[in-house]
Amino acid sequence: MAPKNQMMIMMGSVFAMSKLDLESPMATQMLRMGFLLSCMYCLVAYWWAYTIIEMKRDRATFEAVPESQNREAVYMTKYDYDMKRLSEMVQSYLMWIGMCALMHFKMGAARPVFLTLMLNPTNVVESSIWKIHLLGFDDEAEDLARPWPQESLMSNMGLGMQVKRKAPPREGGGARR
Repeated sequence: MAPKNQMMIMMGSVFAMSKLDLESPMATQMLRMGFLLSCMYCLVAYWWAYTIIEMKRDRATFEAVPESQNREAVYMTKYDYDMKRLSEMVQSYLMWIGMCALMHFKMGAARPVFLTLMLNPTNVVESSIWKIHLLGFDDEAEDLARPWPQESLMSNMGLGMQVKRKAPPREGGGARR
């Protein structure tokens, strides 16, 4: 998601949290139901992406530029890369959901649950996997070309920005796609 859009959702959520009584029993129940529906929505979206990636099994290869400059570039198939990134996204999501549930049920914090309820569905819809496999966008477009920017736990919550690492210049000065 564009950082500007994420910031607007975050600011709107913080404003709503200041106006709502999240500690009342009725609000707590509604928050829990919304959190559960949000989790189900995201898990169904990940499952749907998984089934589409499995059906396509795109074996076209591309050059995956390593994060460190000391390693050589690796060629991998789009299928392998997409499955790897999808599993990373699901693991990160489940860890985040577990932390929010722990903070809510053990510590009584309602704000992380509210923020997760507001931000996670938008993060799923704005992911590159969603755009390519479920919406059918061209995966050769500049903003969707693989490898995608690495996401962190904080960027999944809308607090960090995704940073796309630039590939080192090729020997001979050739341009890289």
